[in-house]
Amino acid sequence: MYIIGADIGTTGTKTMLISETGAREGYAYQEYPLITLADGGVEQRAEDWWRTLAATVRQATAGVADKSEIKALSLSTQGGSCVLLDEGGQPLGHAHTWMDNRPDSALDAFSGMDERHFYEASGWRLNGFMMASRAVWYRRNQPDLWARAKQYLTTVDYVNLRLTGRAAIDPTNAAMTQLFDIRTLDWDEKILAAAGVAPSLLPDIVPSGEVVGALTPEAADELGLAAGTLVVSGAHDQYAAAVGAGAFEPGDMLLSTGTAWVLMGIAGKLTYDYEDFLGIGNHAVQGLFGALTSIPTAGVGIEWCRKNFAEQVMKDGALSRISLGKLDETAETRIPRNAGLFFFPQFNGRVFPRWTPKSKASFMGLSLEHDSYDMALAIMEGVAFDTMMNIEAYAAKGFPCRRLKLLGGASKSRLWTDILRNVTGLPLMRFREADITCLGAASLAAKACGMFGSVSDAARAMTKDVAELMEAPSGALREHYTRKYSLYKARLPRVEEFYQING
Repeated sequence: MYIIGADIGTTGTKTMLISETGAREGYAYQEYPLITLADGGVEQRAEDWWRTLAATVRQATAGVADKSEIKALSLSTQGGSCVLLDEGGQPLGHAHTWMDNRPDSALDAFSGMDERHFYEASGWRLNGFMMASRAVWYRRNQPDLWARAKQYLTTVDYVNLRLTGRAAIDPTNAAMTQLFDIRTLDWDEKILAAAGVAPSLLPDIVPSGEVVGALTPEAADELGLAAGTLVVSGAHDQYAAAVGAGAFEPGDMLLSTGTAWVLMGIAGKLTYDYEDFLGIGNHAVQGLFGALTSIPTAGVGIEWCRKNFAEQVMKDGALSRISLGKLDETAETRIPRNAGLFFFPQFNGRVFPRWTPKSKASFMGLSLEHDSYDMALAIMEGVAFDTMMNIEAYAAKGFPCRRLKLLGGASKSRLWTDILRNVTGLPLMRFREADITCLGAASLAAKACGMFGSVSDAARAMTKDVAELMEAPSGALREHYTRKYSLYKARLPRVEEFYQING
């Protein structure tokens, strides 16, 4: 007995086959291109979402002789990207991705509406990256295309339509459209009217973990699966990651570390942030809510340092960058002498808890005794300090963090993980599985088809070999980072003031 979890992301699709024990039995990945336009448009082909899903499902399941043993599949997807379909279900041009900023010019269409309503209904402040403003942009700039549209879909509902014949979206992805009310779990009539979107254009709303339908014979043939295989409503990629990481309790906080670091606090009730406007949404587990923000360039500093400052080593007759493992090992020895060296990681300004768009990254306390390893350590510390400021701000807004769940690139660094744990003072669960979103989608599918009794049981079984729980720290290192964090917070306003004046 098997299930499939697939992640259809911004630049590619990953598919994972999971057995009834929770073991990973097959995996495949395929990329697809972004189409970047001179006017700020960032598009892609909706057909690529489908093509890469079909190809990766075939590859990941190649070892299963009897495809009837594969009981269900579910999707994790990028949010906010969209495509218009004609009456035959064919795309009217390229899909627009969530990175496409052309609808910024359409925000004036909502000037008569209360911005508070947008935030309370959708969980997001009015912005140009979601489908409400994009609909206005279509009407103004491509009116013939808009007039021909019979469906206005996101990634997940387009693919569900291809899989089952039913366009269905889950609440976590629906919230990313800014046309949905997270309180009523339905499309918002006021926003639809202001955006000029008829309800008939939109997909059905199916809660995460519930069955959308079964594979049509045509879809089954393309995917190489049995007709009738269940398709289960999935989740937006950040919420799929929360499921895969077992972030099911108020007080859990997910920290996904890539180029940007994304934080998601979990709460048991709908809690708004009227000061900084955290992105609020429905969790994939009913009755829970998530609050999203990011540290936009947190993950780039180490590679920037390694590329430009770190020593190089001779390998196979050529100079290569020093390994991350060696960087960790040597940087750790610099902790005692680095007490006065600070790095402020705001390469492109700060988003949260204070929005400071003019801020830039800075070292403070750099002297001739310092080298690239000292700089790398300071970068890791500075990002950890910024993360702690976010965690403290979350707590003040009703999202206290009692346990941190760490995913992505930083989780591979023992030193960075240990710095985070000692700066925050929190128990930390580290996941060494890069594709936790696939496991989140698979967990939803596994519960729906009866493979596991609950989504949490499924997630626990799928991550048992890739999760490491580290208890809350104590001792000299914790005391060192408590002192240094206090100094960081005292110095940060001076850095921000400098760029505010001179930026």
